[in-house]
Amino acid sequence: MGTLLFAGCSNENGEMLDEQPEVLPDGRVEVRFAAGNTGGIEAVDGTRASSEWRSSFDNNIGIIAYTENGDIFNGYANEEYRPRYSQGYVFEAVGDGIYYSADANERIKFSAYYPYQELTDGNIYKVDLTQGYNNIDELLWAGMFTESYNKDSGVVALNMLRQYSTVRITLEEGDGYESGDVNGATVTISNITLKADFNVKTGEVAATETGSLTFEDRGVSAGWFIYVLPTAADVNRIVTVTLASGESFDWAIGDKAFEAGRYYQYNLRVNKVGSSFSFTVEDRVNEIMAPNEYIDL
Repeated sequence: MGTLLFAGCSNENGEMLDEQPEVLPDGRVEVRFAAGNTGGIEAVDGTRASSEWRSSFDNNIGIIAYTENGDIFNGYANEEYRPRYSQGYVFEAVGDGIYYSADANERIKFSAYYPYQELTDGNIYKVDLTQGYNNIDELLWAGMFTESYNKDSGVVALNMLRQYSTVRITLEEGDGYESGDVNGATVTISNITLKADFNVKTGEVAATETGSLTFEDRGVSAGWFIYVLPTAADVNRIVTVTLASGESFDWAIGDKAFEAGRYYQYNLRVNKVGSSFSFTVEDRVNEIMAPNEYIDL
């Protein structure tokens, strides 16, 4: 679960921390939000493909305020905030923003997510992974923290966790093929969640559509990519590679489980001897492979 922490004045979060929150005539106090110590987004360690992970807030975020018993506080069911970079990210309300109660005894909690969208049924963010890897923003989330806060609290520092995993497949011509034979290939994976309801209050995911998902073709040298939601291993899950020639190959990937925030890379070499086909596979999780590393399947 993500965390919501409170920071004192610091250059890291920019000039916003040097400003005093707005106090309304009725005594309500503005809640101020900034990125946490990791820049607001779960850090990418050295074993992951950092270029394939989001490192900045390019779109707006949504923030929800709750009472201590979990009800929506004062109608703040999905407040939109825009990021502004000033020696670190701060978040400014697109509308009126969220205010603490004038009563210091009335405490509230927060959850936040990225990117902003209109929520359904109060807490449901609609996930659609069929749009294509290049067209999807990573889903980031910070869940409702156990502690609650009031008008005397400092700046709320958001630290959001990644909710998708990245799967990358590269292809190489093996025995029986020549250079360029894998150009124009398509790669799909079966038995995967395509669309889902993500509860921004609890972090729970409910699949609404499952099926086969097509990888984004980034070119042979870059590989084929998808985002996936966390999922358990599935013995019936298959990766299918179809070459431009129409030849199709299946790889049983059913022993693989995907976890949120992880990077999975598989190098496949297509081999053909007569009418027999095989894959050579190199399977790595959270580490970057040299392009010539493979394991016979």
